[in-house]
Amino acid sequence: MISIKNSLTLQDVLFPVTKPWKTEHIDVGDGHSLYVQQFGNRNGVPVLIVHGGPGGGIKAESGSVRQHDPSYFRIIAVDQRGCGASIPHVADDRKKAFYKNTPDKLVSDFEMIRQALDLRHWHVCGYSWGSCLSVYYASFYPQSIRSLTVGGIWMHTPQEIDWYINRMGLFFPEAEAELLKTLPRSTKRFDRLEKLYKAIMGKDQKIALRVAEAQGQFENVAVHFISDAEQKAEQQTEQGKKKKKSAAEKRHEKLDTIARGALEIYFMRQHPLPTEWYKSKDTKQALKQIKDFVIIQGRYDIVCPPTMAYELHNAHPHSKCTFVHYAGHRATPEFMQTMIKAHERLKRVKSE
Repeated sequence: MISIKNSLTLQDVLFPVTKPWKTEHIDVGDGHSLYVQQFGNRNGVPVLIVHGGPGGGIKAESGSVRQHDPSYFRIIAVDQRGCGASIPHVADDRKKAFYKNTPDKLVSDFEMIRQALDLRHWHVCGYSWGSCLSVYYASFYPQSIRSLTVGGIWMHTPQEIDWYINRMGLFFPEAEAELLKTLPRSTKRFDRLEKLYKAIMGKDQKIALRVAEAQGQFENVAVHFISDAEQKAEQQTEQGKKKKKSAAEKRHEKLDTIARGALEIYFMRQHPLPTEWYKSKDTKQALKQIKDFVIIQGRYDIVCPPTMAYELHNAHPHSKCTFVHYAGHRATPEFMQTMIKAHERLKRVKSE
């Protein structure tokens, strides 16, 4: 049989899907139990995967755990508070999921998990919201980190939040219009954070989940930079043909969308980080201790505009920054190849 292939898909460049060799819930206090999966080489070099969102969670088949060589790395994936398979989930109990759920708590969770796994230190890799948490984690615990690799840069500052909530819809007006339909008619197009927050925090659970899901769907539209045909090809490559999703799969997708919408609004409204915190004297001193620091950014990332990657690199000139053309927020094959190449460098990073 002769086949012709004229383009790469993500499935062509990612490492194969592997099953975790260990899964567990680790109690981090405050009523939160985080879901931790470990993949790859049991005796390999440990790397922490910090997922995006907020509210992204990590699945075994996702690209976030398939960027590292499983024969070499011990890949550790953590679902952050309130999402994924962690308990409680925001769709089940908003009050408990939001309780003591802050950037400071999330990075202390990572350190607690490192200690629970009895690791001296690990490589840290974060994307999008995960890039923020990775840098923030490094600012507190540089001694625990052998290298730092971040992509799709988001530092969770008021300026970025304003862009995401109020301006990103300029590129996706039809998707924004669908989101606005779930909010009161008095909602102003360029000033809706308060209305979104009140909705997801309100007593009416049905309305809260509907708005959270709409917000998550709006982001789903904004992250794509590939054609529908490319997306379809990617979905079909792994399974051979497109299969009808089961009720369980549909429910999980719905829960993920709700978690992402609810948690990102919660964090944007309640826990923005100070403007230029990543440029502070303390952060600079901490990150200088991490000699291997790589930044990778899609040139046409509408969710996380490239200016933040540029500013982060300038604040930490010992870092290496790469802009990938024709890449948005959702990774293209070219972008993922750049990430994988960056992770391959870690095989040469010496332990102290």
